[in-house]
Amino acid sequence: MSNKATADRLIELCVEGKFLETQREFYNTNVISIEIDGIKTVGSSGMDAKGQRFLDSIEKINSINFSEPVVSGNFSL
Repeated sequence: MSNKATADRLIELCVEGKFLETQREFYNTNVISIEIDGIKTVGSSGMDAKGQRFLDSIEKINSINFSEPVVSGNFSL
């Protein structure tokens, strides 16, 4: 999948409000998330639970917008 196709798919899922699905689709199943306090979340099931806890903590979303992705060409220094 090209960078543009990946970016388009990410935005498509976000617009649909499928935030946990973005993790499932784009994260490796062996993902490790390390918080600033050192707490680790390991694996896709851990990330699903962490993401769900975050979503459950949101009382209300007044609005949410996503722009079209901007994908640049090759870059070198």
